[in-house]
Amino acid sequence: MNWKSPARTTGFVFALCLSTTAIATAQEGTGEPEMSPEAQAEMAAWMELAQPGEHHKHLQRYEGKWKTEIKMWMAPGSEPMLNESTVEAEWIMDGRFLKWQHQGDFAGSPYMALGYDGYNNGDGRYETIYMDNFGTLMVFYTGECSDDGKTRVTKGSFTNPMAGSTIEQRNVFSWIDDDHFKLESFMKMGDEEYKQMEMLYERQ
Repeated sequence: MNWKSPARTTGFVFALCLSTTAIATAQEGTGEPEMSPEAQAEMAAWMELAQPGEHHKHLQRYEGKWKTEIKMWMAPGSEPMLNESTVEAEWIMDGRFLKWQHQGDFAGSPYMALGYDGYNNGDGRYETIYMDNFGTLMVFYTGECSDDGKTRVTKGSFTNPMAGSTIEQRNVFSWIDDDHFKLESFMKMGDEEYKQMEMLYERQ
């Protein structure tokens, strides 16, 4: 992937800048839009934020096809449920977001999941959206990674539909080598946190 490719115009940024300029020039009656130095500086700042950077390079390692071995604990101290899945991660929108597609089987039922990873240059954080066919919720996570990109931690929360309380979730991604990494997912209900899931990924 060419990390230095020119950033493409985003509809929001350019619509905002052009509409502001158009209003100003229309009021002045010049008929030809011209951007002020302030607008040009704002445009340059937006364009810089739109470029994939160092943190997107950390996400680059996840691109590809994977096979996973899954352990899932339904409650603290319970025996783990064992499953497998296949995963594909691919870049979309010129290397700005990583799209994840999971397929497998869980307790005899087909399992499908979709997720998107990215790094928000403006807010300085990793962001993830996750959804699957076992619910109607979408979970939003934010996080950070180590300087070498080998460990990434994201956190999110969602509502326990049975109790109406909030469940906090913490995900830890750890690289073992170039072709293997591990995801450990921890859940916290009240004051207690326990490991709810572990996934071992092997590149295919």
